[in-house]
Amino acid sequence: MKKIILLISVFWLINLFALAQISESDTAKIDIRLASTLNQQTGNVRVLASRNRFDFLYAPFKNIVFKTQNTYLYQENRGVKVDDAFLSRNFIYFNPHRKVYPFIRFYFAENFRLAIDFRYMIGGGLSWQLLQRKNHLIKLSGSAVYEETDFSKNTFNDKTYNGSDRIKVFREIFRLFGRHTFGKNKFVFHYDIYYQPCFSAMNNYRYLADIGLDIPMWKGLNFTSNFLYSYENVVVSNILQQDTILTFGLSYQLRKN
Repeated sequence: MKKIILLISVFWLINLFALAQISESDTAKIDIRLASTLNQQTGNVRVLASRNRFDFLYAPFKNIVFKTQNTYLYQENRGVKVDDAFLSRNFIYFNPHRKVYPFIRFYFAENFRLAIDFRYMIGGGLSWQLLQRKNHLIKLSGSAVYEETDFSKNTFNDKTYNGSDRIKVFREIFRLFGRHTFGKNKFVFHYDIYYQPCFSAMNNYRYLADIGLDIPMWKGLNFTSNFLYSYENVVVSNILQQDTILTFGLSYQLRKN
């Protein structure tokens, strides 16, 4: 039921507001980016891995921008599911063309590998544009959010949380975002780095880094490569805190001013 509610919420946002990393400070009224990677190996080693991403931005008014970023990762090893993760980040930005501007964020996630049945966070903050030029964009942002996570187990590497399958916290979220365009073919290097400490518990924090390269091929179609690093300091017992994944595939971006 939670997965159904989550999917309905995400696709409601996508359908309501519409039809290289999308930035809310760009001048496009509609910006869509699709990226997909697939790896399948058979024989002595049977591995299936797929990571898909959908980013969508819509600016219905001059001073308000809606943005949603959605990723889905699935992996099998010898026919056994080892990863099934869905993540949706949703934002409402106000006056994003200014040097400093406010935003509201909504976040939903499920993660089979981390034994997360459902996680959501809601809050708001400010973004600061450190650099905004034609081919280079760097931003810093900070926000405060309320987060609630339902786990499928109730024992953790930190015994403080043992006995309950739900953790509720208030967090700070610090983000560094960058997008840089180089060369005649305008290949794009982008990064999205997060640090998320907890107000009430110093040991409950996480890191996330999404670093990628898009190389244009033909009319919005790009070759794309992404490196994803994640670290959660508080996890269910017997689960590793750190994960990395490197993917190669294709992306397509459509912009309308």
